[in-house]
Amino acid sequence: MKTKEKIFAFSLAEALITLLIISVITLATVPVITKKKRDPSLGTKGTWICTRNSSGQYVYWDSHRPVGDKNNPDTWTVSNGNKCTFTPQKSVKYSVTVVGGGGGGGDGESKRDIYARTTTSTSFSPTKTDLYDVMLIAGGGGGGGGQNNSNGKRSAHKSNGGGGGGGGGIFEGTIPLYQGTSYTISVGGGGQSRGGTWHGGWSDSTSHNRALTGGTTTLTRSNDNIDKTTYIAVSGGQGGDSIGRSRWSCRGGGRGTGGSVIAANYNNTVTVNGKTKYASSIRKGVGQPGTAGGCGTCVQSRGGKNNYRDTNDNPTTYGNGGDGGVQGSSCYRKSNQQNGIGGYGVIYKTWQIFGEGGHAAIPQSYFVPSMEGILEVTISDAANSGEKGGRTVAQIKKGNIYGRSLVGYGGEGGETNQTLTAPETGEHSQITMKGGGTAAPECTPKKFVSGSTVVQVDVKECKTVICKITKANNSAVLEKNQGVKPEGFEWTNNMMNQIELKQKIDDSEPVALQALHVYGGLASDSDTRKYFYLLKLTNYIANYYNVRTYSYKYQDITNFYHENEDDDDQTEFSGYDNASTFYNNYVCYRDENITFEKDCGEENIKTKNVESDGQGTWQKAICKENGGNGTSYGAGGGGGNAGNSPGVYSKGGKGGYGAVIVEW
Repeated sequence: MKTKEKIFAFSLAEALITLLIISVITLATVPVITKKKRDPSLGTKGTWICTRNSSGQYVYWDSHRPVGDKNNPDTWTVSNGNKCTFTPQKSVKYSVTVVGGGGGGGDGESKRDIYARTTTSTSFSPTKTDLYDVMLIAGGGGGGGGQNNSNGKRSAHKSNGGGGGGGGGIFEGTIPLYQGTSYTISVGGGGQSRGGTWHGGWSDSTSHNRALTGGTTTLTRSNDNIDKTTYIAVSGGQGGDSIGRSRWSCRGGGRGTGGSVIAANYNNTVTVNGKTKYASSIRKGVGQPGTAGGCGTCVQSRGGKNNYRDTNDNPTTYGNGGDGGVQGSSCYRKSNQQNGIGGYGVIYKTWQIFGEGGHAAIPQSYFVPSMEGILEVTISDAANSGEKGGRTVAQIKKGNIYGRSLVGYGGEGGETNQTLTAPETGEHSQITMKGGGTAAPECTPKKFVSGSTVVQVDVKECKTVICKITKANNSAVLEKNQGVKPEGFEWTNNMMNQIELKQKIDDSEPVALQALHVYGGLASDSDTRKYFYLLKLTNYIANYYNVRTYSYKYQDITNFYHENEDDDDQTEFSGYDNASTFYNNYVCYRDENITFEKDCGEENIKTKNVESDGQGTWQKAICKENGGNGTSYGAGGGGGNAGNSPGVYSKGGKGGYGAVIVEW
């Protein structure tokens, strides 16, 4: 007989006890599972922030010992030295956010493109409807011929001079031209001169021919369906009066009058990218008159000189009237009358290109479960226009030993962007969501200032030159100089990849560093050595080239001297009235391990007297303000603007300083 197998199981009592135990454990763990982040105001929770204020000083704010407004670093406690130091608590877990510097805003740019230029005839079809600069000059009048009346026995008067021809009329202005329309410039030639007329015998006739008038210059359109208005014409200068006289009489020829604008039809406004633009101040100029011929003198009369300067600011003779002739037996040399000079036409455009806003730095977050020693923070200098923001480094240090480094990288710099219709605001800080640099305001446009011989205009001057060393071979500098910067130089970004040397231009202010003055673009070895010595650079240079302080390899030192690439034509800083001083008297330096960029540091606007052509002169556009600087942790600088004169623009703003935020 089989025995029945036993079955093992929990009793009801045991099951209930087990369920009770599980329920107790579950109830005990619910508060832990659902517990929220602690209120910052409770316990030892705190915040410590380090950044740099508007003066560049290291400052910090501590929630346990708050000083100043948390949102305004200019009111915080100033740290000693070029760093901040945070002392952590033991057995505390930290969250550290490191923010690099914001990128500098992009510069504006103002450049001139010439689309049509001729002394005969040419056509131009715009690819974009916009305002364009137009200059039309008509032909100058011919010079009148003189006549000698000393023939025969009765010769009381010995010379007669013809009058000078008048200058051609001038039209100059910024007017709308339209895509889909072809515009033709037809330029008038110079007027032919005429010789004087001699009436022999006992004749007392004064008949003669005036020299010919210069030709008319016009701007015409081809498509009345798009541009129904534009037509401009300027007349040529009148020819000078030539002489018609017998031996009995003496007279000087009358002068030729200047030409004028006889038609100036164009639209006053045009819409570009939804924005209304206005035709700027227009110069509807009368050409300069010639001078009258003389009687009994050997002085030659002069044709009217328009004193026009071309797009490179070089003086030209377009549209000038011809000089009159002089005839006289008492003159050592007879002067022949001259033809008038042909006119000129040009269409060009000064493109205003705007700067992007600098990009904000992306914060880097680090969890630090424990921290022993101290936390040292270094923050790069604010990035200049177009530059990438510098790094921010928080480094744990115990004793003299550095441990873990927490790094925040800078935002990208803004660029000069041809697609923009206005300068951009810098990106806001990704920590505070504010502080992006403001876009530079509009520049004051160029304008024609009326006046006689002297007029007042506003100009911008550069007061300080900055030699920014934008790239350096760090290993070479460290190897030869042990990382010690020469006096007078400043490491920017604190990463030794940039150096600045400031030089004063304005002698009315205290001179921090005397500049090396050069003549003809050269400096002698002795002058260079003295200059380095003055700047306390002699030991630096000697150490750099591994030579004794007073035994220089002069060829090496002179290699350290170098000009900017654009110094020859001076276009890079043509917006400054003292550009020639800027280029000719101040220099920067470089060698195989360092490259530089010359820039203007401080600017000044003043009023000055300038000579005009008798009618007035153009005042260049002026950009009075640069883009705004970033004002919050890692914010970007604002973009620069551009004027409607070539080479006139404003710079982008500096990037905002980086920061380190410690929370626990």
